[in-house]
Amino acid sequence: MVGEAQRDDAGSARPRAASAQPAEASPEGADARLPAYAAADGGPAPWDAARDAPREAPLQAPAVAYRIDTLQLVAPRISETPLMDMTETFNIHLRSALGEDVEPADGWLDLSLVLAFDDLSAETEGGQLDLVPANCTHPAESTACGPTPGRLIAPSSYTEQSSGSCMDIVLDPAPSNPADEVNVPSAPCFSTAPATVTLSFAAMSLELDHAVLAARYGDQSPPERLLEGVLVGFLPKSRSDAIMVDRRLRGSAFVPSPPQPFSTLIAEDALATGPEGEPGYYMYFNFEAGRVAYTP
Repeated sequence: MVGEAQRDDAGSARPRAASAQPAEASPEGADARLPAYAAADGGPAPWDAARDAPREAPLQAPAVAYRIDTLQLVAPRISETPLMDMTETFNIHLRSALGEDVEPADGWLDLSLVLAFDDLSAETEGGQLDLVPANCTHPAESTACGPTPGRLIAPSSYTEQSSGSCMDIVLDPAPSNPADEVNVPSAPCFSTAPATVTLSFAAMSLELDHAVLAARYGDQSPPERLLEGVLVGFLPKSRSDAIMVDRRLRGSAFVPSPPQPFSTLIAEDALATGPEGEPGYYMYFNFEAGRVAYTP
C-alpha cells in the first residue's frame, strides 16, 4: 500500500537479514549497513530465487483476493517540526483514501491495493500472487475489484509458515522508528518476495522498492481476513525529494506551506542505505485486508 520479533537495545525499526553485510560505500549521512529480509529463524530468505523469479504475466485465474482496507504508517514518523508529529494526520489521509470516493468522485474507492493469490490455506507451503493496483467499487463494505487500466500489476510469490512468525525484522536505533508499534505476524501466516508497491493518495504517490508484505490468517480455508499485516518498502531519497507536499493534501495540519519535498518531513535519523546502495528510507506500514470479489 511492508516481522519476527528480533529487537536491538534501542528498539527501532528496519528489516535486514541476520547475516546482512555492510554496504561497500555508504552515502554521507546514511546508515552504513545494507538491510535485507530473512526468514524468522535466521535462516535463508523466505523465498527461492529460481521458484520466485518474476513472472512475465499476471495470474489468469486467482483463487482468492484480498483488498487492504486498513493501512497505517508506523515508521518513520512524519513531522513538520521536531515538536509537530503529523504521522496521525498522514494516516487520516490514508484511511480516507481507502474508504472514500472523493479524489475524484468516480465510483471507485480512492486507494486500493489487492493481493490476488493462486491459493491460500494451511495445507499449502506457498505459491504465486499478484500485487494489483485496483479499481474497487464504492462503498467499501460491498466492494468488488479489478485491475486499474494502465497500471502495472506486480507478479510475485509467497511462502507460508505454520509455526513461529513470517518475517525477521532487526530494529536499528532511530528515535523516529517506534519499534513496539510494528506488527509481528504470527503463524499461520505468509510473507511475499520483494516487489514494487505504489501507494497513490491525496495528490501524492509513494513508490516503494523491494517491498515485502506479511500477514497472519485464520483457520478458515480460504481465510476471510488477513491480520497483523506489515508492509515494508524502501523509498529512495531522490524519489522522496521529488514528491512535493502542498496545500492539496491539507485536510488538517499535514501539509506545510509553501510546498516542500516529502523528504524534509522525515526524521534525519531514519536515513538508511537501500538494497542497491542508495540513500533513502524504509517505510513501515501495518495493515489488514478483507476478502473481496476480484475479476482479473
